Amino acid sequence: VLAKFSLHSMLFDGELPGAGVWVDVEITSAAVIVLSESLRSASAMRQFGPEAVPCDPTAAVCLEARIRLLPPELQRLIGKVSVPDDGGNSIITAIRGGERVFGVSDGSASKGGAAHGWKLARKPNDPLAITGSGPVDGRTPTAFRAEMQGQVAVLIISSLLVAARGIRQAKIISLCDNR
Repeated sequence: VLAKFSLHSMLFDGELPGAGVWVDVEITSAAVIVLSESLRSASAMRQFGPEAVPCDPTAAVCLEARIRLLPPELQRLIGKVSVPDDGGNSIITAIRGGERVFGVSDGSASKGGAAHGWKLARKPNDPLAITGSGPVDGRTPTAFRAEMQGQVAVLIISSLLVAARGIRQAKIISLCDNR
């Protein structure tokens, strides 16, 4: 623990990371706890511009190659990913056509462990959905944390998917049951 704050004061003096550094935090009803400097740095996503992995604009999105280029910490966060045979092109076509795409996650926690599952799809039961699942990290993983880690995985995958095609705007609806 680097630091612990209540609404009124610092409860545990620690050495905080410098300004602009991403941190992992835990929020309780009584305090915000700064656990560590985050390994999920936003800068890790910067390398995935259109030039990072050469792709033919008419070919399937190089999503699997982009996933392999992620730092191990982000690969663990998104979990095991299943990409459909079209490589994500049906989702890209939907986004380019102004259609809504859905990022759905679910998670559960039991006996000190937790797991999440997620899907990026055009509609319910989409046979061309991109899916994934994996473990949930943290000192005391909860179902809510599992749900949110699934949502972060959806954000990472959708970012990689649209970056491959230079798409700057998309309608991605984020859904989870928060239980």
